Amino acid sequence: MALLWIDGFDTYGDAGNTAPQPTNRVAATYIYVPNESQIDNELAAGPWGDNCLELGASAYLQAMTTPDLTTNNTMIAGLACRRNTDDGWAADGDWAIIEFKDGTQCGVALCASNDSYFVRNGDGDFVAGSRVKTDRLEWHYLEIKAVASTTNAGSVEVRINNCPVISVSGIKTAFGSNNYYTRCTIGDVGQAIQTQAFLRVDDFYLCDGSGGNNDDFLGTVHVDTIFPDGDDSVNFATTGNSSNHYENVGISDAMWTTDYVQDSTTGNRDIFTMEATQNFNTIYGIMANVLAVGITSNQNYHIVVDSNGTETESANIAAVTSTNNTGVFVVELNPDTSSAWTPATVNAVKCGIELQ
Repeated sequence: MALLWIDGFDTYGDAGNTAPQPTNRVAATYIYVPNESQIDNELAAGPWGDNCLELGASAYLQAMTTPDLTTNNTMIAGLACRRNTDDGWAADGDWAIIEFKDGTQCGVALCASNDSYFVRNGDGDFVAGSRVKTDRLEWHYLEIKAVASTTNAGSVEVRINNCPVISVSGIKTAFGSNNYYTRCTIGDVGQAIQTQAFLRVDDFYLCDGSGGNNDDFLGTVHVDTIFPDGDDSVNFATTGNSSNHYENVGISDAMWTTDYVQDSTTGNRDIFTMEATQNFNTIYGIMANVLAVGITSNQNYHIVVDSNGTETESANIAAVTSTNNTGVFVVELNPDTSSAWTPATVNAVKCGIELQ
């Protein structure tokens, strides 16, 4: 599998120009989110008219780090970005927009000033740059691909709006003990963003170099977030606000204590029909998400994806007590046909959870 992670940033509340809701909602998806209260949820403000997040409310650490997802030596990321000002990026700083890491150790980071983009390495040294100015208040798509190497066999390539702007090879790109990256950070966990350097982000993807699909640059992508819109086969014992199970989980502003489905019986399932996606020419894969917590004890579950009656399930995912955590399951190919997803097959897909 090469597609590791996607996020359209549409699931972090229904209130704009304020912190994501409920509190610590972003931290339930990403493993490290410093100063989440300083991140703004922006409604209908993304490049495609959907929601996005804005980093940089003030001089705070601002970052979102994925879980460890791979040990492949190649990592590729894409992210839609919109700068609010030029002045906030004019300072001589190296705040990272995207970082590739082996655990907490940075390997390479893509940074920007008001009129250029550049790559620094895990020692904080400048690697390569390009004088490229992207207009403020406009969306641009940034991509970075790096091959990890603890010697001098690594490489980095950066593209902006599908155009190569940085390419360098024969360099050291890994600064721990391993020739691979495990996770990716949007933003910087080591230094605060410059004051007034507002950065809106959307349409994030992350791949590695494994498998035969999605193992290189994907180009400008649109991550379309779809929610459950109906109950297919549901037998969880308890629901929150609504007796319709999907109405408790199929909303962007679900609250921890009122919007939920609950059960503890092995084998019980809640499977939902899903909203329709858009008429995309190419679909690289889908990622099903389940946000869960163990109430009185830890509980394993599988994420289930059903295409035309053919099911595929994730490995065990743990819902642990006292921690709201998002399990994800990436399915690159339609399990019913073993070929690429199409809008029609995504429109007919069913997703849900089975207790183990």
